Amino acid sequence: MKIPGLIAVISAFFAIGISRLKQEKEKMKCVDNLISGISVLRAELLARLCPLSDLFRMAASATEGESSVFFQEAADMLDEPGDAKFSEKWSGLCRNELPNLSSPLRSELEKLGHILGQFEIEDQLASCDKTILALDSYRKESAKKYPEQRQLTLTVCGSAACFLCLLIL
Repeated sequence: MKIPGLIAVISAFFAIGISRLKQEKEKMKCVDNLISGISVLRAELLARLCPLSDLFRMAASATEGESSVFFQEAADMLDEPGDAKFSEKWSGLCRNELPNLSSPLRSELEKLGHILGQFEIEDQLASCDKTILALDSYRKESAKKYPEQRQLTLTVCGSAACFLCLLIL
């Protein structure tokens, strides 16, 4: 009777660990897509001066997942009438649509929103570059740490499961 319970405990701990690793993979994919989207914004800013809503739609079509939703929501937000400043709406959008991003990354995106459409093109391009650099730095660091993090997460989950199984026995 204890064996099925022990198997369930072990499975639950490993499911928690795998879920945590999946979240980290999704965050890295989101960052990759944000880099792609901001790169599209930058290229289009440089090539032609389209309205920001069109630029965001181009970025949405070049990305997928929550990043695509983020850029599409940004485009829709610009089309809505209202008194709120774009930078305030952008900050809210960063918090609501990208909840899995760490605070420093979200802060970099919010800074981009304070510059886009409000300053000279050189300032907007520089802000895009700075944001891409910050996101890329995070992406590279995460990719480097992921194998170690995966090993550690699965080891801790396995150890915790074994410890709990010993307590049950």
